[in-house]
Amino acid sequence: AHPSLLPRLLPSAPTSPSPPERTPLEIEDEALAAAGKPTSTTLPPLDIPRSTSWKQHIISWTEADPAAGLDWPLCDWRESWLNKAAPKLVSNYAVRSTFQKAYINVGRDDAAFNAKFSAAKGYTEKVGLVLKNIRAVLIAEGVLTGRDTKQKRAARGELP
Repeated sequence: AHPSLLPRLLPSAPTSPSPPERTPLEIEDEALAAAGKPTSTTLPPLDIPRSTSWKQHIISWTEADPAAGLDWPLCDWRESWLNKAAPKLVSNYAVRSTFQKAYINVGRDDAAFNAKFSAAKGYTEKVGLVLKNIRAVLIAEGVLTGRDTKQKRAARGELP
């Protein structure tokens, strides 16, 4: 046989392909799957229990409450779960996140939270009103950014 044909005629030695590099997310998912927990590709049953107090909003961020349907604290929820979740659930998650930011803003002090966000306006347990006040105060302090509405852009002279 011609020498240039030899490599094609001789069987090649078997080579094992090297395993592909795993991403940190894949490594984390493997550990979660081994522990029987949902991974980034699985969507667990997500629910945020209804609550009527700002304190329960804060607690649900850091503590699970399986009896109420909250199997994982909200701080442990994965972005991939929220991307697959219903819009109402994502909205509720964002509300709890805002309450948590406000609570951190006052040094995780219940009395300071009440004084700054709820008692000062005369309401203590009306979550919607407390949320409205939190947003106003944190936007004024620069902790949150408000929505950039058409009216605001017009007031700044950015619209024709």
